[in-house]
Amino acid sequence: MQRRFTFYLFTLMLIGLSTFQAFAQQPQFTNLGTLSSPRWLHATLEHNNYFYFAGGIDSVIDAVTARFSGTMDVYDANSGQLKTYPMPLANDFGRMFVYNDQACLTGGLDQNGNRIRDIWCFDLQTEQFNLLTTLPQRIPDVNRIAQLGNEIIIIEDSVYSWILDSSMIDTNNIQAFPRPIEFGANLVFQQEVVQDGNYIILSDDTTGMNIKIYVLDLAAKTWQVSNNTPDQLFSMGIALVSDTLYLFGGLDPSSGFIFNAATGYDLASNQFFSLPNLPLFQGFGNWAAPLGGKIYLGGGFDQVIDSLGGFGNTIQVFDIASKSYDPSMLTHHLHDAITPLYNEERLVLGGAGNFAIGPGVPLDGLEELVLNGPASTIEVLALPDLKLYPNPSSGLIQIEWPRAANQQMILFDQNGRKVWQDRLLSSFQEVDLSKLSSGFYWLSIDTEKGRYYHKISIKK
Repeated sequence: MQRRFTFYLFTLMLIGLSTFQAFAQQPQFTNLGTLSSPRWLHATLEHNNYFYFAGGIDSVIDAVTARFSGTMDVYDANSGQLKTYPMPLANDFGRMFVYNDQACLTGGLDQNGNRIRDIWCFDLQTEQFNLLTTLPQRIPDVNRIAQLGNEIIIIEDSVYSWILDSSMIDTNNIQAFPRPIEFGANLVFQQEVVQDGNYIILSDDTTGMNIKIYVLDLAAKTWQVSNNTPDQLFSMGIALVSDTLYLFGGLDPSSGFIFNAATGYDLASNQFFSLPNLPLFQGFGNWAAPLGGKIYLGGGFDQVIDSLGGFGNTIQVFDIASKSYDPSMLTHHLHDAITPLYNEERLVLGGAGNFAIGPGVPLDGLEELVLNGPASTIEVLALPDLKLYPNPSSGLIQIEWPRAANQQMILFDQNGRKVWQDRLLSSFQEVDLSKLSSGFYWLSIDTEKGRYYHKISIKK
């Protein structure tokens, strides 16, 4: 009898594990609701699993009469909550960065077309904006902000880069140094990537046709300039992984055609190498997000720019190790050129990206793809001496475990999204999950020997 019970239990564990692994291979986007207002040309930021969407305008058809948003939406991925806060000033084209562990906003235009130079920082504890400083008049515009540790590089035009030390935010000592002489002036098509202390821009040169890669040496204040890129395309999705730059898709500046080209660039040797072409065309407005050994590729026109619409809602997945594309593609439901926010756990899409066009384009959507929750964990083990009851439950569950000692507990839904968390403080502890919808969940408990999972069923 004991042997039969052991075999039965082992079989159930295998079935549950194989089901969980199959789910792990098929991540899906989850609809998080809608933002408080339509957002296009808005500022975005991810910090500590909080995702910020600030300002922007509500129209992609008539930007002249469009209304500017004076609110900021903050999605807390830890709790799953989405909150809205008033901003000091309505704006579009704003830029965000982190200072003193706070999300800060500057740049862009107000409703009257005036340049914004004030830097406002948002305190999550008080839920208030506070004025940090004002940028000097000699910085005519804030087109981009790129953060490298304690240094913030403010790119303002085709001539100068301004470096502001964020450990002091001393605008009197702001440093300026020239960008490369041949650097193009077409800021619309310039793209940047900031990662692991590198600051890289993909840009045209002064001819407007030759596309090159510019890599900043921050210590020496000099630029490394590549030869012309092999495909000579604007607006490629770019991602930096371990000193290798990957470039996907793009737009031919002379013809307006969209391409499915892909190429790699090794920073150390200053050499390009070939990659297989994208399965689908992906052009102007596209993006690349490197996560967990893969590069997620989305956004952008999926055809020649000759009519309204044409934005792809398919995300292609490139595997870095095998240099191949996953045949099973992902789909989101926002249908426009989204600018992604991401961290080690998730990819979040909200509002419209840097360029969007066409009637009916949704500008207030919000979706996430969880990549590194329990859904990506291959080994799912349960603590042998932990008891959960009743299970199924209407929401109130008793947790009994004699070794409880302030362990972290996290509850994930079937899409791998974190929906609840607490600490396990006593050997007999009741948790209230009654606010959750009916369905299956995974409760994770962190111990000194690793993370363990228990399946919970909520039935109402």
